[in-house]
Amino acid sequence: MINLYPKARIVILAIMYDDFARLLNGYRPVYFFTSYTGSPYGFKPYLSHGQLHPLVAPPPWADIKTAWKAANTGFDTDYWRKPKAEFPYVASLVSAISTNSFYYKFIPSRLYRLLGLPEYQLLLNSVAVQESFTVIIDLLDNLAEQKQLATLVALIPRSGADTRSGADLIERIKKQKQHRTELVNIDTDIDWTRYNLKDDECHPSTYGYEAIAKSIAKSVQRLAASPQAH
Repeated sequence: MINLYPKARIVILAIMYDDFARLLNGYRPVYFFTSYTGSPYGFKPYLSHGQLHPLVAPPPWADIKTAWKAANTGFDTDYWRKPKAEFPYVASLVSAISTNSFYYKFIPSRLYRLLGLPEYQLLLNSVAVQESFTVIIDLLDNLAEQKQLATLVALIPRSGADTRSGADLIERIKKQKQHRTELVNIDTDIDWTRYNLKDDECHPSTYGYEAIAKSIAKSVQRLAASPQAH
């Protein structure tokens, strides 16, 4: 939609750490319980093996049979897929332990938090996330070159429990390839005790949004002075 904004000079993409898990998810109820999402047929674009996919199936809303088939495909093929709870249940349990959902989601959210380790360290260190992130950056690089824009990606911690996994991911990406897009991790000059809404580690508070904006503004000021922003 950049053509709708001919005066735009800087494009900013903000990604919260938790959103990296959603980049890999093509059918929302696989990642979130259906009752929780309010979106029982939440088909969405996703990234897999370094490729951007519009949907898990051709337009799944043609009729109920097509939607049902697409939903089953989503449950069977999604990055976060889990085995069916079938007899013998011990076999299902063993299968569940070997899934991405268990290794990258269940363990960090419980064990890592208990040990005080960065919750998103495993996920953001995964090949799947690094491949997906590289695709996004390449798309922004191409946009920046075609439209003579400055582009910025800001990685935003979900809470003060993990403020460094994004910085580590950026460091690994930079070692692989030089990018035109600026990459920053939002982790400085922030009072993490005030960062989130009360009793809610998922959403920033008013102070949290202000701190994020101030941190991104520093990068914007630097980009505004760069040649591609003029």
